[in-house]
Amino acid sequence: MNIAQDNVPPFSLRTYEVLDGVWAEYRDRETTDFHLGLRVEQLPVYDVGCVGFFGLVDGADVSQPTIVRTWVKNIGNQTAGNFPVNYQFTGEPAVSQSFTGTLAPGDSVLFTFSQPFLPLATVTGNFCAWTAWSSDQIAADDTVCVNIDVIAGLEELQGTSLSVMPNPASDKVIISGYGNAGADLVLVDLSGALVRRWRLDQADRATVDLLGVAAGSYLYQVRGRDRVYTGKLVVAP
Repeated sequence: MNIAQDNVPPFSLRTYEVLDGVWAEYRDRETTDFHLGLRVEQLPVYDVGCVGFFGLVDGADVSQPTIVRTWVKNIGNQTAGNFPVNYQFTGEPAVSQSFTGTLAPGDSVLFTFSQPFLPLATVTGNFCAWTAWSSDQIAADDTVCVNIDVIAGLEELQGTSLSVMPNPASDKVIISGYGNAGADLVLVDLSGALVRRWRLDQADRATVDLLGVAAGSYLYQVRGRDRVYTGKLVVAP
């Protein structure tokens, strides 16, 4: 802040001074003006947050591996970058991945997680995504949540008659009930990585050879002409 004296008319006649603790009209207000100069600078605000999902809404049914995409916004007035973004479904471990780009103030980006969400249990709960920037000054706007219905296995899928036997399996499984038009079978591990893909013949029953599939737990998806089935398959040693 600075102050300047002006002796060149016209004058504002609105100059005041304090006399004995009381504001009074300045004694030379008809011949002198004063000007105050102020320099106002905005304080830096560091603030990012997840503000929405792409493809996930309140009340959504999730019954197969789902790619998680969330909108990340720079809500502050400083450039932001290199911070963790996370997602988590009720009661399950959080998934974390780094955003390595930069966001200008006010900009948004659609952030895609490399690890998909896997429906391992049938339950309703909150699905949340949030940022965890160490420089963030406002935590209240970091997180976005939706309430979803997760469906795992086959019993919940509208009484479907699909059968996968035996389960656990060691060398082969017999799949039936997918329809006479044939279907595609996809097997992924619990990280969402593709393990194997098969084409099931048009006889509503197929034997699938598991040779070369390591022991462990997997998610399968059987995609027919007009329906999709998902479930969990355990391959025994």
